[in-house]
Amino acid sequence: MAAGKRSQQAWYRQAKKEGWLPYVKTIGDERAAEAGYWFDTQRAEMHCRFFESILKHTRGKMAKKPFKLLPWQREDVIYPLYGWRHRETGYRRFRKGSIWVPKKNGKSTLAGGIVHDALHLSGPRAEAYGFAFTAKQARIVFNEAAAFLKSSDFLNSTSKSTPTANRISVPYLDSFFEAREGEAGKESAEGINPVLVIFDELHVQKKRDLWDAITYACAAQDEALILSISTVGVWDEEAIWWEQYDYAKRVLAGEITDHSFFAYIAQADEECRDNLDMLLDPVQQKKANPSLDEPGCLTSAELTAAVIEAKNSPRKVNNLLRYRFGLPTSQINRIVNMAMWHACEAEDPDRLEDRRAFGGLDLASVEDLTAFVLYFEPDLELGEKGFLIATFWCPEEKLLERERAGKLHYKQWADDGWLRVTPGKRIHHPTIVADLQEFVELYDIALIGYDKWNAEAIVQQIEVDVDVVEVQQTLRGMTIGTKFLLDDIEEKRIEHEGNPVLTWCMRNAAADKRSNEDYIRFDKESSKGKIDGAMASAIARGLAAVAEPRQKSIYDQDGEGLEL
Repeated sequence: MAAGKRSQQAWYRQAKKEGWLPYVKTIGDERAAEAGYWFDTQRAEMHCRFFESILKHTRGKMAKKPFKLLPWQREDVIYPLYGWRHRETGYRRFRKGSIWVPKKNGKSTLAGGIVHDALHLSGPRAEAYGFAFTAKQARIVFNEAAAFLKSSDFLNSTSKSTPTANRISVPYLDSFFEAREGEAGKESAEGINPVLVIFDELHVQKKRDLWDAITYACAAQDEALILSISTVGVWDEEAIWWEQYDYAKRVLAGEITDHSFFAYIAQADEECRDNLDMLLDPVQQKKANPSLDEPGCLTSAELTAAVIEAKNSPRKVNNLLRYRFGLPTSQINRIVNMAMWHACEAEDPDRLEDRRAFGGLDLASVEDLTAFVLYFEPDLELGEKGFLIATFWCPEEKLLERERAGKLHYKQWADDGWLRVTPGKRIHHPTIVADLQEFVELYDIALIGYDKWNAEAIVQQIEVDVDVVEVQQTLRGMTIGTKFLLDDIEEKRIEHEGNPVLTWCMRNAAADKRSNEDYIRFDKESSKGKIDGAMASAIARGLAAVAEPRQKSIYDQDGEGLEL
């Protein structure tokens, strides 16, 4: 939101007057402020004082010295977690969240401090729990909390540690923390009524039923917080860790509005995957490791040595990216530079109706996404760039199915107007045809390319209004469109409106395994997640690429399909 527009908002004026405007840092914070949340700086500072006046360091030369929060721990975690409140109810804003930080950045130590904070500042009979997949992992946060107890005179006088039970209690408040292993699934969460749950290393949790059970248990407490702390895992969109990680990224990007979800992610830029030399950059190292060179944490020398070792031993690259730079890895060859894609986002140009456009249609087979993307040619003399506008349709029943499965981004996209919902269980041809005919009336569409699969019924109804051509979905047939699209993104010769569904498709898109320097295309089988928008974009861009020099040959294709 522009500053001029923001200043007209009541929340903005109030935040500025009350002194908490500096803590409105994200799009999500702005939306929360508009919805009636505010930032209680006194409460946030009270929790920071607990850390820094009660807790003592437990290791090395810093042992027994006051625990001073690092900047990222204070400003990016503790302050927002405890400062944001609802103005009318007084309850905390954040009820669930995730912290994604590479190893050796002190996240388990921070979690141990959060445990003591909850036991002492949540009132009497507070229950706090630590979960992890194995008993050994579950003891890590417990051990950090127990070490704090031993090093602090205050905690030693108020609290009691029982290592055999993985339990810390505060008798005068009748409060306790208990670490439990999660291999037993949802049974591990039976009978709990927590104000705090710390879930350590969510990326190795194999069952989602435990996470769901914990979420249900936390719903009983108005001030309950369930917080996962983890490194990233191997890319798997069916895993619970991926669901939470991807959700966190979307919340931070403003693609999803969820006032109650807290997210902190420390990771290097996406392009570092393909350029290991970038991992030697101190900026990237610090971006991924906010505790770098702090006592007891990873050092720059160790990190640089690990990068050099991985460059000489490719088998170590995946672990380096995950454990040291916070980037999920897989064997999938994703090819869209997402950092550059985001850099191409821009406001809609004023004169799209006057620019020639080419369309790409990728129709869902039965019941999922259908994508239509328009590529608007630039007028180079005016210094314009190409522009993409995408439209997506999804059957209502599929939307509800996704929502029931916990994949709320479909509903969010629909609520925000990025996804058009059609009636019934399957793709609704009349709605799509009507929308396409509206686009044809609004824009100067020279040609629409389509994937033959399941598209004949729609094509027959729109070809009376606009020229259409089948685009072969072969490696050779899609190469020109895919190459031009990827080059445009890399060189910022193209812009888009920030459609989160299209961004999702671009992020999911993987290259065909047969791709090489000469031929390349997006491949649905190799990708994890829908890529319909990416396919439609490549179709549209390919038509534009060959339109002027090969315009006659395009129209002379006798139903055999156009190879781009």
